[in-house]
Amino acid sequence: MHLSRRSVAFAATLAIALIGTRPSVVVAQLYVAVGATANFTSMGSGEFEFPGAGFGIAGQARVGRGWVSVGVGGMAMNFPIEAQSGNVDLTGVFIEPRLTIEGIDPDGQFTPYAFARAAWASQEGVIDGTPHTGEARVIGGGAGGLLRVTPRISIDFGGSFSTVKLTERTFDSDPRPDESGGGFGAHIGAYLRFGGQAEVIELDRATERSRSRRRESARRPG
Repeated sequence: MHLSRRSVAFAATLAIALIGTRPSVVVAQLYVAVGATANFTSMGSGEFEFPGAGFGIAGQARVGRGWVSVGVGGMAMNFPIEAQSGNVDLTGVFIEPRLTIEGIDPDGQFTPYAFARAAWASQEGVIDGTPHTGEARVIGGGAGGLLRVTPRISIDFGGSFSTVKLTERTFDSDPRPDESGGGFGAHIGAYLRFGGQAEVIELDRATERSRSRRRESARRPG
């Protein structure tokens, strides 16, 4: 079989390019973030003695890698009682796993996410001059999005649905039965993120660094 000089030159160039190409992997780096939101919650469904809508604030710290992150934080909500004079406050803590869907927006300006939340809160209030107390357990989830303002700062907004169980209730020190139901919520606020940029590591360099660390470890006494 006869090969032209052009074919031989092309094959040689291709071989050199393949030999010179270093395989690489993309490694997502760990990041931390903090956020603060203004919240709205409607407790209109269920068997609540004092249904209504409430407003409040929440703050959280978050740690993540790639698409997955976990946040912990605190919240404070106030529910005015529409039919009677008074209000009920909920204050507590929560944990919130989140799945961020990267790559939807090619420009990286908008990043949607889905989340789940479990919260534990205490309930206190005064209704018609009578003290009201209890405990609340909240489990729910929803979806939202991060709208990037700067490389670190984003606007955080979303909506959710939660199931709520009120226990240990008292009204003027008299025990009241437990209550349960559901509520819809919405939030908007600010999100500040540090780190998390993807790093491209060439495999042969990574292997060399690993070998170097092993050699250095072997030289250490003990």
